[in-house]
Amino acid sequence: MAVYSPPLPKNVQGPKADPGALEFDDLQHFLIHRSPALAARYEFLTFRNPSAGRAWLRAITEKVTTAAAVRSGQLDARWVTVALSWNGIRALGLEGHALASFPEEFRQG
Repeated sequence: MAVYSPPLPKNVQGPKADPGALEFDDLQHFLIHRSPALAARYEFLTFRNPSAGRAWLRAITEKVTTAAAVRSGQLDARWVTVALSWNGIRALGLEGHALASFPEEFRQG
């Protein structure tokens, strides 16, 4: 059965998103839950050019454990987390105005 909802008049707004609401699909797991790891492995990577770094980041993104996965109980045996330095983000080709939005302490390393 389809339900029809007429559009709201132009002077009436629909429900607004809670500005304090967290988007758990966009958060890495460690921000809300400690991983139950008995061991960890850290890798420091260097890429020959920005496009290679962006390709790697695109590929690894689907393996990163999100806060949403932790909340839903859909956990994998391995928890993947990615961290980038300010210089790493800059090397990937982020625009200048976006780079400038990071706190000075992060930019200094």
